[in-house]
Amino acid sequence: MKFVLFSGMALAAVLCLDQPAHANWVVCNGSTKNVNLAIGYIDPGPGAKTSHGWYVIPACGCQSVWTGNLPESDRPGAGIAAYYAENNDDTIRWGQRGNWSACVDDKRGFTLNHFRQESGRCTSVNGRRMVTMTEVYANHGATHTTTLTASGNNRCRSID
Repeated sequence: MKFVLFSGMALAAVLCLDQPAHANWVVCNGSTKNVNLAIGYIDPGPGAKTSHGWYVIPACGCQSVWTGNLPESDRPGAGIAAYYAENNDDTIRWGQRGNWSACVDDKRGFTLNHFRQESGRCTSVNGRRMVTMTEVYANHGATHTTTLTASGNNRCRSID
């Protein structure tokens, strides 16, 4: 009986280990104003930067912006992406402290591949501009949460 019980437990452990871990990147808005968020990531196909936006993160709310592991980074077992965010009236900005440069489009939603990330090519299109993004490293198989903080009257009392 002990062998059967142990075998069943061992099989259950193997089946659990065989399941892919669930990973997400969640961004929370700690301000009292809606936020527009752009992300940057390494496209595994060409292995080059791509930018995507705009996600609208509601005031004092959270939103998943990536499902699954982030693209591979130079850190074992971790993925990398980047973000830039601003509120609708452009009085608060986040993500400008990184060293990841990316092209965004202010007139519409966008996905801009590596060919459009070169500064001259980006800014030659009306409504596009280069921004600096902050890098995010997230362990594979884990949910990573980035919180955009605010101060004073723009700060949420709690985030949903």
